Amino acid sequence: MKRLIISKTAALVLWMAFSNTNAAAQQLFDSLLNVAATKYPQEKIHVHYDKTYYNPGETIWFKAYITEKGNASAISKTLYAELIDEKGNILQRKITPVFQSGAASYFDLDTVYRPKVFVRAYTSWMMNFDTSLYYLKPITLINPKQDAAVKSQPLYSLTLFPEGGDIIQNINCRVAFKANDQEGIPVNVSGTVVDSKNKVLSAFTSVHDGMGMFAYTPVFDEQYKVLWKGPDGVQRQVLLPVAKREGVAFRVVQGGGKVSYTINRPDSANDLFKQFTVFAQINQQTVYGAMIKLHQKAQVTAVIETDSLPDGIMVLTLFNGNDIPVAERLVFINNNNYYFNTDLHTSEKNLTPHGRTVLQLDVGENLLSNLSIAVTDAGLEAASKTKETIYSELLLTADLKGYVYNPAYYFSSDADSVKQYLDLVLMTNGWRRYKWEEMLAGKWPQISHQPD
Repeated sequence: MKRLIISKTAALVLWMAFSNTNAAAQQLFDSLLNVAATKYPQEKIHVHYDKTYYNPGETIWFKAYITEKGNASAISKTLYAELIDEKGNILQRKITPVFQSGAASYFDLDTVYRPKVFVRAYTSWMMNFDTSLYYLKPITLINPKQDAAVKSQPLYSLTLFPEGGDIIQNINCRVAFKANDQEGIPVNVSGTVVDSKNKVLSAFTSVHDGMGMFAYTPVFDEQYKVLWKGPDGVQRQVLLPVAKREGVAFRVVQGGGKVSYTINRPDSANDLFKQFTVFAQINQQTVYGAMIKLHQKAQVTAVIETDSLPDGIMVLTLFNGNDIPVAERLVFINNNNYYFNTDLHTSEKNLTPHGRTVLQLDVGENLLSNLSIAVTDAGLEAASKTKETIYSELLLTADLKGYVYNPAYYFSSDADSVKQYLDLVLMTNGWRRYKWEEMLAGKWPQISHQPD
């Protein structure tokens, strides 16, 4: 069931801005999203392994879970899983039946040490879409020789992400950033934003895993740059995009069960940037729609109530008067409805060699469950900074472009700091499920692979 959720405060503004033209635009976006959801539903895969690290010659036991729209997928009945090397060569391939949206199998590693191997998993239905949507994760192999690795000179990079997509003249714009080395490991950085005369407009420092944010007010035809330093203390620079005359700034703030967004246009904006449609979806389901006019004012703020929304990434897209997407922002909605309580206890315990130990997992009432448990030696299982869980995989990283370092961390606590850091993740990684431009142009995927 589709819902349009608008707060009382925003409702008055939106009601005053309502027009038949904008109503038709909103119906168009909702219709396109409905086509995508019904004809081109998107499956996601999470794989649970028996442990984190493997020696050459060991067996990788795994179980895969397939979901669609946040629920167990009923589309596919066969899973394809491949063990590949860093060049993409297939070392092993498994074709496994899917039962209750789960599939279990294994890979036998050969005794030859390989620096990198990956597990790739997909269904026949997923082959109709971009291969970047396949499940793909590196497997860490232990070097039996324990040779000291030759460390290369670290290469640091800083990537900038203007909020909403663009930097607009004479409007205070927020820019998120992410710094890492050549292996994708985050590094702490600090720096300043300066103009062409080296006047400092803003200073910043990373706050979590190489990420952070700064704000400044640019003018048109001025070249700004970021001067920054990494762990080596060497000063580097990155040029900021030149501010646009036409466009819109899209700022989003989350907290207290609400998402507040602000639309800000320059005073010189033409008519196309004085009329907007705001559209939001989660898991290909419409959750919010609003029509806003900015003919009389240059800025408006509205609020979306989120306490009744499903968990996951909410994609807020801003369309101009010609129904062209001009800004987009990702926000994570977390109402903690994605898990159920379990009780794991030992009904029989014997820690002698070959002793029998029985683990019992209770899920409560008559809940139908499809589960897997991995038991490992805690003394041998080293902590991993790139840990992934079924929550972080299916609710976060499966939908994002770019590499997310230690994604499980963002589901480890409800602390405000963790939520703020997760918002930085969403500001520094793009959405990859579909593109509005293609849907508006009628460019739909060609279905050449039916579900098995």
